[in-house]
Amino acid sequence: MKNHLQFNWWKYLIIMILPIIVWCGIFDALAAPKPNEKVSILFIGEALDSQKLQQELWQVLPQRTEQPLREITVETALPREAAYQGQLTAWSLQYDIIIIQNDYMRQYLGQSIFVRLTQEMLRQFPAVIPYEEIIEDGTSLPFGLTLFDGTQQNRFAGCYADNQACYLFISPYSVNFNTLNETGKAGDDGALQAVLYLLEMT
Repeated sequence: MKNHLQFNWWKYLIIMILPIIVWCGIFDALAAPKPNEKVSILFIGEALDSQKLQQELWQVLPQRTEQPLREITVETALPREAAYQGQLTAWSLQYDIIIIQNDYMRQYLGQSIFVRLTQEMLRQFPAVIPYEEIIEDGTSLPFGLTLFDGTQQNRFAGCYADNQACYLFISPYSVNFNTLNETGKAGDDGALQAVLYLLEMT
């Protein structure tokens, strides 16, 4: 028995630790916010004060939507050129809103990663210039919004310290646009309200 324990002690250790790990994982999963309980924004570029913007959104969004929000995040990233499209595709699954600084824009980015914005969606932003791309038949279609053109002063510009244009894209998988991107349910408009706030002139 002594020899058995000497060579097999690690098996008993695993048997004791494994249930703890499993239970912790289950409770973490249950505690994590659901997709319609959080609004997440990714900025691709430099010169954005993401912490300041995140704090502002925490202050205003709960008053702008009846959707219960447990998490609001603004993060920044710089994609690797060799994996640009793959990374952006993965991020479009993770974030509600992706903002891209002009230096990090790529040709046909909108139509290869995102989807055409519907007229119902565009009507939410009547004063905003859409970001458009020409598709195969020569038609120009809107895939995003011009969030910052280098001069206008809006809420986003108040947290952005550069003069490069920035373009905003809506994840086709986000459930927080009040069904305007044909996903989610009516009333879940936290991300839509976030975009409206970013576009507000100051």
